[in-house]
Amino acid sequence: FRNVTTTGFEFQIDEWEYLDGYHITEMIQYLAFEPGEHEIAGLKIEAFKANINSSWQTLNFSQSFAAAPAVFAQIATVNEADAATTRIRNISNTSVQVQLEEQEQNSQRHVDEEVHIIAIETGVAVFEGKTIAVGTTGRSVNHNWATVNHGQSISDYTLVAGKQSTYGGDTATTRIRNMTANSFQVQIDEEQSRESEINHTTEDIGWIIVGD
Repeated sequence: FRNVTTTGFEFQIDEWEYLDGYHITEMIQYLAFEPGEHEIAGLKIEAFKANINSSWQTLNFSQSFAAAPAVFAQIATVNEADAATTRIRNISNTSVQVQLEEQEQNSQRHVDEEVHIIAIETGVAVFEGKTIAVGTTGRSVNHNWATVNHGQSISDYTLVAGKQSTYGGDTATTRIRNMTANSFQVQIDEEQSRESEINHTTEDIGWIIVGD
């Protein structure tokens, strides 16, 4: 993502450097909140920005959640050309740790990028007739496709999902598919710049669905 303004943003699918750089079209789903504290039908939300590089940084929430929220982080600048992803760990009710990670073959020295972070209290709410459900899987998702039952019955919704943990050391991202009224599938997808194996240990996945 880049050039985020009050009315929109630019985005692309950025493949790792060891690949050819060309990717077919995919469906992208996203959330947008103004920076600050929000509340939607009882669910606490906090959105903020931080400059993040390859070192772990502890980011404190401006409020205290009742329990650890689901946290989603997205690089929102392109200060360095190398592809990178965000990593998250140690989510508590008051803080989260975030870093940037490039493909395994690289030296892992990425410059500061502006990262946009959204922390959302887990639970279910209805706002203006739209169901909002937020949850985490616990440490149960690995490189195999896993089905997550989100507990709702919604025919059309927006879904955002992301890793909440960093138990596996290899660079990886979250992929989703097969969104149905009751469930979706999620997988941890490792890149292969240094080695061919893609087995990844189990991670905790956070997710939010918003009915359309």
